[in-house]
Amino acid sequence: MSHDGYETHSGTVTVREGKDEQYDVQLYPEEEPLGRMHGKVTDARNGDALKDALVTLTHQGTLDEYTGTTDDRGAYSIEVPEGTYDVEVSLQGYVTRTDEVTIGPGQERERDYQLHPEERRLSGRVTDTATGSALEGVTVTVEERDGDTRSGGYSNSTTTDSDGIYEMYVLPGDYTMTIELPDHVTITEDFTIGVGEDREKDYIMDPVPQKTMTITVLSPPDEMESGESEGLFYEVRRSDTGGALSGVTVSLIVTGPASTTSLTGTTDRWGRVSFELTAGDVDTPTTVTVNATAIREGYETGYHEITILILPAPVMDTYGVEITGPASQTVIQGGRVNYTLTIRNTGNTEDTFDLTLLGMYRQWGVLGGTEVTIPAEGEHTITVAVNVPVLIPAGTYTLEVKATSRWDPASPKASDEFTLTVIVESAGDDPDGETDDALVPGFELWMATTGLLAGLLLWKRRT
Repeated sequence: MSHDGYETHSGTVTVREGKDEQYDVQLYPEEEPLGRMHGKVTDARNGDALKDALVTLTHQGTLDEYTGTTDDRGAYSIEVPEGTYDVEVSLQGYVTRTDEVTIGPGQERERDYQLHPEERRLSGRVTDTATGSALEGVTVTVEERDGDTRSGGYSNSTTTDSDGIYEMYVLPGDYTMTIELPDHVTITEDFTIGVGEDREKDYIMDPVPQKTMTITVLSPPDEMESGESEGLFYEVRRSDTGGALSGVTVSLIVTGPASTTSLTGTTDRWGRVSFELTAGDVDTPTTVTVNATAIREGYETGYHEITILILPAPVMDTYGVEITGPASQTVIQGGRVNYTLTIRNTGNTEDTFDLTLLGMYRQWGVLGGTEVTIPAEGEHTITVAVNVPVLIPAGTYTLEVKATSRWDPASPKASDEFTLTVIVESAGDDPDGETDDALVPGFELWMATTGLLAGLLLWKRRT
């Protein structure tokens, strides 16, 4: 017995003559043949078969799920009733793939899927070898290693933050990492990051070894006197080859009583630079320290220190004399008057002064001594007695006292003259107030004789 859509039923029935027999038959609907979906799951980068990828078909009507996993060849096969299905293909470390497919009864559907790997996290911290402190602004770059095409020439780059931390995401593959920072040695490292793997690694960067230089002073002075100037000639050379270094900035710091015309200079093609140092005034020996600093890019800073003893300037002996006394004195004819004079040594050393009388009437005077020794800036008092002749007319007369340094007689300051002014008054007057010439008989002869004697004495003194 059969019916469309049902399974055929067959069996044996016995019917006796003249009898009605009832025979019930139960027909079962025919089962629809299952459809099948099959295919391969591979890596989208290189076509490699992906094992253990999970393929899930979810019936959109009944929400029944049918699953299968890929074998070593990346192949899968799933039998399902007819219907429309949501397809999901997943594997750890790869981006999940979705699809939709309709499968009829007994229908074969082949679907291949390519999965893309997920980007993986690279992170770490970069510090300085010397200080251990975090390095900010370090450039971290990854590039696909030569010969590896799985990531399609993938590369990425980032910089470290203020804590020295770097972080980026890359596709799985073989890479070369480069870590760069000015004035530090570049780090290069190959690494492989697999599917589903993260990589965290710290790095320590070494500062770039700087070349060194030597700074010296050519024949520096050991001593200087106050007020004296000396040239300081610095020379800068490479420590390794000894070659001269031009373009080096040399700065000076002077500590003590001294100064320079400039505190900064630059070396010439011969590696030299000069400064002028002037010693300050000191009362006692004092040490001056001159510190030099040499700076040039690519080299460690150079230092040099010298000490110079500053001595007080020698005190030169100076000579001088000054005479002071009364401006004038009055005396009568034939009288005598004493002048008290002060002789002061204006020099800075003890001196002996020769004393002389000068002038037409010098024979009137009598010195209290012809020489006097006076300490530096000291004084001495002498008396000059002036005897006025009886026969001299009334009037004003002068004679000079001269003091001359015995140690520096040629210096203008080492001699001085003082004029003694003598006002002679008449010993007796006429009633009309006029001088009586009779009191001085032979005056003209006396004057002539006195003039002659004065001339002879002056001639003799000069010769």
